[in-house]
Amino acid sequence: MNIIKELDYKIKDSGHIPTDIKWLTLSYGDWSEQKITVPPTEGIKGYSKAKELYKNTNYNNGYGSQELDGIVVFNDNSWLERWEYDGSEGWDFKQTPQIENYLRN
Repeated sequence: MNIIKELDYKIKDSGHIPTDIKWLTLSYGDWSEQKITVPPTEGIKGYSKAKELYKNTNYNNGYGSQELDGIVVFNDNSWLERWEYDGSEGWDFKQTPQIENYLRN
């Protein structure tokens, strides 16, 4: 799986575009190799840096050790969060719950 193609898809799938990014951080590499990290960077600068750094990087998102870690926070304070479970990994879209919805029940 190409890191940037997957990230682009997840950003679009969440209803956002790259200019909606407030900040992001990404880290690639498993326990056996040195990690390559985009430190927490604001907005489109961080996204552009990640695209340049990882444009030709493919990884195995199936079972095995986790290779990609990170978080992408959007201007509306929703975010994409990297998860890993039992060797499988992927992105989850998360939003802060609206308290009003819970109070109505």
